[in-house]
Amino acid sequence: MSNIYIIGAGTIGRALAGVLRRHRRDVVLVRASEAVPPSLLRLRVVYEGVPIEEEVAVCGLQDVVRFDGVVVVATKSYGNAALAGVLKDKVGDSPVVIMQNGLGVEDAFLREGIGNVYRCVLFATSQYQEDGGVVFKPVTASPIGVVDGRADILSSVVDAINTPVFPFAGTPDITPIAWSKTIANCVFNSVCPLLETDNGIFHRNEEALGLARKIIAECVAVAELEGIRISAEEVTARLLLISKASDGQLISTLQDIRSGRPTEIDTLNFAVARAAEAKGRDVPVTKALGELVRLKSLALMLVFVLVFLGCRGPVKDGGRVWHRGPVWVPVLIRVWRRVRIWGWVLVWQPAPVLRRGCFRSKACRGIYWFFGAVFRRYTRPMVCILRGTVCCRCTTGRRR
Repeated sequence: MSNIYIIGAGTIGRALAGVLRRHRRDVVLVRASEAVPPSLLRLRVVYEGVPIEEEVAVCGLQDVVRFDGVVVVATKSYGNAALAGVLKDKVGDSPVVIMQNGLGVEDAFLREGIGNVYRCVLFATSQYQEDGGVVFKPVTASPIGVVDGRADILSSVVDAINTPVFPFAGTPDITPIAWSKTIANCVFNSVCPLLETDNGIFHRNEEALGLARKIIAECVAVAELEGIRISAEEVTARLLLISKASDGQLISTLQDIRSGRPTEIDTLNFAVARAAEAKGRDVPVTKALGELVRLKSLALMLVFVLVFLGCRGPVKDGGRVWHRGPVWVPVLIRVWRRVRIWGWVLVWQPAPVLRRGCFRSKACRGIYWFFGAVFRRYTRPMVCILRGTVCCRCTTGRRR
């Protein structure tokens, strides 16, 4: 297992690749989302304020004929079905380590008949810097367990990617740990993006922690129905540990929303909600927060798309710079007027669910305030875009 292939060049993939190269491991960073020619990429990973700069081999997934080492999947979970379809003819007997958050992230690989599948529960955070580097903070050693494969090579798999900077450890049963971490992620990946704040909010703010306890209580009850014995106090302690260790770091879902990318909320809040429904139970707060995150993600992705489609080139007028829109603008104006109305309905529809449990908390009121601000802020600019002109200097959507 001398070669290590890391599929996914996001923040975690880059951090792991840079750290492994620093410890003289043979690493190849494989891009799954785009075709790139084989080349060398200089990575900059900041760990405890100290930069780690290394050159790593990079290639596209289409350039790999056969994997002959450990394969680490560090992509987003929403692309697992397509990725598993490509990997089934390339991995052979190579161990595949799935380094993703959520429940059932390994199912797509098992359906394709891929053997030697291992699950890693990640206890580390990372985010991009303005210069393109990655800030990396490990919380504790990330456990790796067998999902479907050979248990006798688990220690070899762990040793291949384990380093003092980015530590890993083997575990005989990964399922309870995966559930515990998923519950913590249901908190981080819904509350932090909605409040536009960093991971440290829960150890700094008692009201945010109170909302987290409600989510944890709902999810732990579902885990018990699945036969997973987890203590709510244990999950809360782990959540606070992560919150303190990653204070100042932004959760991946918030980074995805700000970049106009899809989120992993389907394998977190909605995965727990589906498990609850299968057992005849309801998780109203967890599901409602997931719906709000999905709505926020779709709203901002729509802004990115409309800005991209609506710009046909700059036009100077009265000291301002405008962008002309496409010729089909009048039709979309009528569509947007209806979307704007239904947007309010979708935002406030979960309100009674949350109001029954925690509407008195400032954190929950902040969620309502934020979504009111989202639609107040983006309604006028988007109508302005559809009419065909957007002022590059003005964010209020003033028309020409």
